[in-house]
Amino acid sequence: MLKKLFFSVVAIGLLVVSCKQHGKFEGFTKGQNNVWYQSHIHGNDTARARLNNYVTVKMRYYLKDTTLFDSKELEGKFAFPVIKPMFQGDIYEGIKLMAPGDSFTFAVVADSFFYKTANLKKLPEYVTPGEPMYFDVKLLSVQTQSQYKKAENQKLQREKVKQFKLLSDYVKENNITTKPLESGLIYTTLQKGYGRQPQKGEMCQVFMKVTAIGVDYELYNNFGKDPLFIEYGKSFDTPGLMQGLGLMHEGEKAQLIVPSDIGIGQDGKGGAVPPFATIIYEIKLDKLKTKEEVQKIRKDQAQKKEKEKEALKKAEPAKIAAYIKKHNITVKPTDDGLYFISEKEGSGPHPEKGNTLSVHYTLFNLNDEKLFSTLDDGRPFKFVLGAGTVIPGWEEALPMMRKSGKAKLVIPSSLGYKGVEKRAYNIPPYSPLIIELTLEDITK
Repeated sequence: MLKKLFFSVVAIGLLVVSCKQHGKFEGFTKGQNNVWYQSHIHGNDTARARLNNYVTVKMRYYLKDTTLFDSKELEGKFAFPVIKPMFQGDIYEGIKLMAPGDSFTFAVVADSFFYKTANLKKLPEYVTPGEPMYFDVKLLSVQTQSQYKKAENQKLQREKVKQFKLLSDYVKENNITTKPLESGLIYTTLQKGYGRQPQKGEMCQVFMKVTAIGVDYELYNNFGKDPLFIEYGKSFDTPGLMQGLGLMHEGEKAQLIVPSDIGIGQDGKGGAVPPFATIIYEIKLDKLKTKEEVQKIRKDQAQKKEKEKEALKKAEPAKIAAYIKKHNITVKPTDDGLYFISEKEGSGPHPEKGNTLSVHYTLFNLNDEKLFSTLDDGRPFKFVLGAGTVIPGWEEALPMMRKSGKAKLVIPSSLGYKGVEKRAYNIPPYSPLIIELTLEDITK
């Protein structure tokens, strides 16, 4: 989503506000270094953020009609270092005016943000050149580098203790009696293999399921699908996986319990797995291959997939027609093939480009099997209409709706994921999508 782009760059430096902008920020005070601000709340603390300090804030930044980022969507707050100002009037200059407990709003010109900070070549469609952009900031705390690092280390140690307990509980609850190897790896044979063990540089043809203790979903699973090829001796995923592969014989199936010391360590896995988590591999070393054999297999697989995709593409119109007939859908499709079936009209104006929309949706395949729903956890999905962050079928359908309106969409792949496979939802290439959509709210 576009707002995530904005979040990722906010701590790199925001924007210059020149003296020529005077008068564009009505109700704002011009402070030192061309910082334009409004002061809302003053806390009792007198400490000010300085260069290289770490600040923890609650922050929202937005255009007049569009929220671009709100820390409520994270854990409610986030921290970053105060770096040397990149421009007069940037956010770091503004934060240095604040003390913990203070709440300020800062104003800049949107063009500067999008061109200089987001590094875009042109403004998004929903941005008017020269319009103001605002940052609501509540400063929660200021720490020196050493204080911040100490607090982060303490947090990591707490997580390490928590993950170690999860591992101990898992071993106990699953009656695992295998003793760990010196490295910490717990290796359990599930099915004997009688072939040879891999040698450095050989390609291991494997099937495996990857999970993490304390994480309630699979990280990877290719059982029943195309094999995965791993070069033995070359770094892949975790050191524990490679150590386990070296103990296996061709045809063998095993469980590898990989603690963080030989696994993901203190960094976790891109937000999907917490620091110090234990990784579990259920793995079968199916066959050992040469690199030349694997190159040929991959080439054959690629050709096979292209033929399968072409067949799916040709079959799609008939599949949509069968679904329309089965469900007695009488509405006509739009020019590009979208079926929009209104189930509840809603009220108020239609959404426009640049509006932030809050929606609930349920995704089905053509067999009426539910693949995903925001209703399961009660959290609506939010995005900016016209920002290109959702599939074209949504961008076309939502302007037809009103607040609280409900609709069913039959979306051809040309307005969906096209020829791309979405493994997370088990959606093959060139698959039509069935969406039940509720427009919960519109923020201008």
